[in-house]
Parts: sequence; structure tokens; C-alpha cells
Amino acid sequence: MFAVLLAVGTLPARAAGPGNVYIYGGAADTNDFSRLDTDNLAVELGVGFNYLGSGWDAHLEVNFFSSEVDVNDPVLGKFTRKQSQLGFGVRKYWGQKRMHPNLGVGLSWLTFDNVTTRDGLISDATVGLWLDGGLDWDVGKGIQLGFIGRVSATSGIGVESTKHGGGYHLGGRLSWGWKR
Repeated sequence: MFAVLLAVGTLPARAAGPGNVYIYGGAADTNDFSRLDTDNLAVELGVGFNYLGSGWDAHLEVNFFSSEVDVNDPVLGKFTRKQSQLGFGVRKYWGQKRMHPNLGVGLSWLTFDNVTTRDGLISDATVGLWLDGGLDWDVGKGIQLGFIGRVSATSGIGVESTKHGGGYHLGGRLSWGWKR
């Protein structure tokens, strides 16, 4: 999976700079192992950091995303469902001018709070995968605005081990990147 990103494209990865710090705000349609499927979008916030070493083709990345949504379960009543992801992976940037398409992939540690199961509410954690892509524009010295679409997935948690977790994420990103 990581080898695919390292092999993709021949344009320099350095276009976005050797390092980037970003904040993210968006919405998530979470799959969280719940017996109660809700169409409510969860509010999601995130932060991330990536770094490009000398001679590397892709940035190493660490990110954290957290989302929550209020749920009204007919059996358990009202509660807040939360999902958090701590991710590690690689990100590839392209583009020489003001626009920087990018693609990221990695592993994440997903935690779920107040997941509804046959046995009531549970909290659990598991390892998953994430894949995202976006487009950033330079709007000032080192400052970039952009958007990102993300998919995260995992399976096998708690009592209902055949359920899948993660979800679809869409939002905006504000980042600061520094040059060499």
C-alpha cells in the first residue's frame, strides 16, 4: 500500500515543502459497528503533521480526527456517539505552481464510544486503514487552503465482530508549510 504512493508520479514531491501542519474541519458519515444506522452526519475536527526528508518521494504523516453525533435510540434513549482516529502513513504531493494535489494512505487506531449493540452501549478500539486525497492552493507565504475527501475502514470490534467501522469524511483544510 505504501509502495504504491512512493511509486506514483514523477513530479517532485517537494512542491508543498518539506513539512506541513494542518487543521481540518468537516463532516463524517460514520460506520461505527452500530446496530442503529443513522443518516446524521457527524461533526469532525482534525489536525495533522507531515514531513519530507531529504531525498524522499513522499511525506511521512501523523494525523488525528475526531467526530461525534447525537443519536436517539428507541431502546437506549438519547446519547452522543464518538469516533476518533489516530493515523500514521505517507502523503504524496504534486504540482509546481500554486495548486498541490495530494494523496495519502496509512494505518489508524480507531476508538468508538457509545456504540449501540445487542448488549447496549459499548466503547472499543481497533486498527484500521485510511485513504484520502485533496487539493491545496497557496494563498500566502507558506499558507494553503484546500479540501480533502477521506475513507477509513476497519472490521471486527466488540460483540458484533462482523460490523465495519470508519466511514466517509469530507471537509476543508488550512495548512502551513515551510520551505527548505
